[in-house]
Amino acid sequence: MTKKFRPVPTQAPSAARRPSTPDPSPTPNWSFTLRYWRQIENFGVGAETSGWSVSMLERFHELSRLSVDEVMRDQALKANMRIHDTDWKAKNIPISRDDIDWVDKEYWDNEEEFPLMQFHISKALGRVVGFLDENQKFNIVLLDPKHNLQPSKFNQYKIRATTVGRCEYTGFLAHATSCVTSSPDLTDQAKSAMLGKIRSKINPEWQEVLMLPIGSKLIDEMEAAVSLSGATDSAEYLLSLIYEKFEPT
Repeated sequence: MTKKFRPVPTQAPSAARRPSTPDPSPTPNWSFTLRYWRQIENFGVGAETSGWSVSMLERFHELSRLSVDEVMRDQALKANMRIHDTDWKAKNIPISRDDIDWVDKEYWDNEEEFPLMQFHISKALGRVVGFLDENQKFNIVLLDPKHNLQPSKFNQYKIRATTVGRCEYTGFLAHATSCVTSSPDLTDQAKSAMLGKIRSKINPEWQEVLMLPIGSKLIDEMEAAVSLSGATDSAEYLLSLIYEKFEPT
């Protein structure tokens, strides 16, 4: 007689416990956004070291563990971090409030409610400049590694030059713009049309570049075309093609 085995019922695995979501705090911790950040003359970060970048991130880390209300109420803490509104009448200040024209008007036209404020990374490493919006989020507007926004006696009220840093994408755009504007073979009308075309392809919210692989066959064909065209390099050849497309007849 064959013995029948009954399958032993297995217990269904318990659902993974999900972390509970705390109720929104009435006094949110510091958080940061770069939507209004720009690099301009005297406020570039291209020459700063990795140590400067790490120090800035450490300051963000330190602040993000504290509530905005906690910091703004603690006068000793504010003084330690040099948190204060910008004095637009400060000695030797290199820009005016009108020079910052890229922040949305609902904020910039309401200086009383959204003043441009700053806190320092350290005495030697400069400041972060921005404003708290209606959600108590700190909108970074400028990074000031050389203390140029509000020169002080500490640096003899001098304005120290900075370098505007470029990523690969912005560097490519700058190079393309330079090629167009410096070309002796293009009229002003053609240059304007070409630059307009370049800018029209840039989404200010999401700046992206699509990079595609190019096979050796296509490279050989490009080199042959460059050689036949009499151009000195591929960039000159491509510029000539663009010239033919945009130059008015």
